[in-house]
Order: sequence, then structure tokens, then C-alpha cells
Amino acid sequence: MYEEQFFLPILLCTLPCLAQEKLPLIDFQKITELATESSKKEEYGKTLEIFERINVNDSAYCSAMVSKAYYLMALEKYEEAIDVTDSGLASDCGDLHSSFYINKVVALLGAERPKEAIEVCDAGLLRFPQNTMLWYNRGVCLEKVDRISEAVRAYEKVIVLDPFYKKAYLQLGNICY
Repeated sequence: MYEEQFFLPILLCTLPCLAQEKLPLIDFQKITELATESSKKEEYGKTLEIFERINVNDSAYCSAMVSKAYYLMALEKYEEAIDVTDSGLASDCGDLHSSFYINKVVALLGAERPKEAIEVCDAGLLRFPQNTMLWYNRGVCLEKVDRISEAVRAYEKVIVLDPFYKKAYLQLGNICY
């Protein structure tokens, strides 16, 4: 009788261990190599499929979302890219939030929504006031809505932050031309 009382709890405790789902091992190095290979061939749909293999609980998931947004934009799937960047901004990927802001601005510009893109730039610049790409993209957005003097100030800010960023000089030259 005593043995049965001892055996039953042990059996019940080990059952959940046997019922857990076995997750496949994903080698991030291999995923990166496959993604690089397919993107060199401009097979962006395949590249996206490769990044889909990364589990949401993987430490590389945040980086994969940044890449995913980039390749969605390459396929001109701007709304999907915006959704991915929104997920990234809502996630615990704090060290990559500046990349999500940048990708979201570019996706909004691709979707021809420059006013929203300006708002996203402004939100990003509140968190990352020294981010050269956000300032540059803000200038591009402002040009799209014919706010040229503000665009000039944004490009000047880029030059102050990074005097070697050539695109800002080019944009200023185009405005002056």
C-alpha cells in the first residue's frame, strides 16, 4: 500500500516532462548564411521564409525582425513591414528600437505616407536624439511634404552629428539647385 502511494505521485510528476513539445535546434549562423545567400540572388521571399524559422523566444528574434522588415520593403510589402516594425517597437528589443524606427519611416515613405513618417521620426528622435539616420529620414520626409526650410535644418543637423555623411550634402545641394 505504501509503495503504491509513493509510485503514483512520481508517475504524475514525470508525465509533464514527457508531454513537452520538442523544439528543433536552429543554428543562427546557418540561418544567416542561408539568408545572405538568398538575398544575394535577390530571392527576398525565400529570405523571409528563412527568417521565419527563428522562434519568438530565440535571442536572435529581434535582429531577425529588423531584417524581416528590410526584406519586406525590398518586396514593396510596406504595410507588412510597418506591422513588423510596430511589433518590434512594442517588444522588449530596446537595443534595436532605433532600427525599427528607421525601417518604419522608410516603409511609410514607400507607402506614400510622409506625414505619418514625420511623426515616427519625431517619436524616434525623442528616444534617440543623436541618430543620424532618423534626422536624415526626417529631412527626406519634410521634403516630400514641401517643408523645405525644415528639411534643410534636418540635413544641417545630420552634418553636425556626422560630417562625413555624404547624402545630407547631396540633399542640400539638390535643394539649392
